[in-house]
Amino acid sequence: MQAVADDGDKVTELQGYPAPPGHGTFRLFLDLSLSRYLEIPLEAILASVEPEETAPGPTKVYVRSSAQLVAARRLTACEAAQATSPATSLLRSAQWHRVCDWSGCWVEPVFQ
Repeated sequence: MQAVADDGDKVTELQGYPAPPGHGTFRLFLDLSLSRYLEIPLEAILASVEPEETAPGPTKVYVRSSAQLVAARRLTACEAAQATSPATSLLRSAQWHRVCDWSGCWVEPVFQ
């Protein structure tokens, strides 16, 4: 969803599961596996809406569309080593497509 803030900046709705507050950022896990998350600068958050206790689910967070976010995925040490190996050249040569679901958007490789 996109709307417009009072100052004219566009607003984007994100959904996920918040972590305890960090130092200057708000961590929003994109699913209950807690392996993918966004780091959102506190000053970029305009509002948030917690789910009702009777209908638990993700929290909605309204963020300035122009905000710079950090998207991260937790990896084991082994996965990180594989990601930095020569085999990653295969990933670099792959075509990429955007995938979106209720929790957000990300890119995935498409091998020919």
